Amino acid sequence: MLTSRALAAAHALPPSELDPDPLLKLSGIYITYASFLEETNDRQAAYKTLREGLAQFGASPLSTDLSARVSGSWAGSRVLTQEDHIRAIGLSQKLGHLALQSSSAARAQVYPALDDGPKNWLDASEKHLSDALTAMLHLGLSQPGGSAPSGTGSDAKRPKIVAGRDVDLPDGFAAPAGEEVVDIQGGMVDKRGLGVTMEALAEIYARKGEHGIAGNLLIQAISTLLPPKSEERPPIADQCQAAMVRLPDLLRIVCTR
Repeated sequence: MLTSRALAAAHALPPSELDPDPLLKLSGIYITYASFLEETNDRQAAYKTLREGLAQFGASPLSTDLSARVSGSWAGSRVLTQEDHIRAIGLSQKLGHLALQSSSAARAQVYPALDDGPKNWLDASEKHLSDALTAMLHLGLSQPGGSAPSGTGSDAKRPKIVAGRDVDLPDGFAAPAGEEVVDIQGGMVDKRGLGVTMEALAEIYARKGEHGIAGNLLIQAISTLLPPKSEERPPIADQCQAAMVRLPDLLRIVCTR
């Protein structure tokens, strides 16, 4: 297969041969290959491919600590760029969605567990999506328009963070110059991606019986896509996504608290 050969060829090259942005180019090949596998209904292979792609970004690419974001050995164990960090968030999102789909698939597949990771599809989905959500919230609150909590000391009053109002994420992710944008459905580092991630996590917690958490996540998903008291009309895509949030499920979850 051409894509798998391209991966082997890329790994045989030093990262300098793929400058600029070697990790983005390498991960783009993984994404393309995984998309092909998903289209052929081999979701397990697609998941394993993307997980291997995410591993190229190191052990903690989604960490809120900049110094902990160190790439894998192929890229020379270097500190990740902001673009690398954003790509890793997108990969983690997509892995979470793939795992969630696999957890409820009609034909069950064994989760390809690693020694130090989750042991089933649902737990894997929760980990991937939770990691992505934490990273996106930190990223959004670090932007110029983000309202990060302020104050020092145990008595300091910290303002409540509202995702739709305070988290400043871009409307979409633009690839670096010279690189074609590869669409990862379910891997969007923007407000819509944040809302979709919250909704997926709500489903996970509802299935685990954590209805209070699930309900709060759905409310936050709607407020993210349709920010309260916003002076600007949300993008049409965000309005459509908000309309797809399952309000009957929200009411059921809230009423069972």
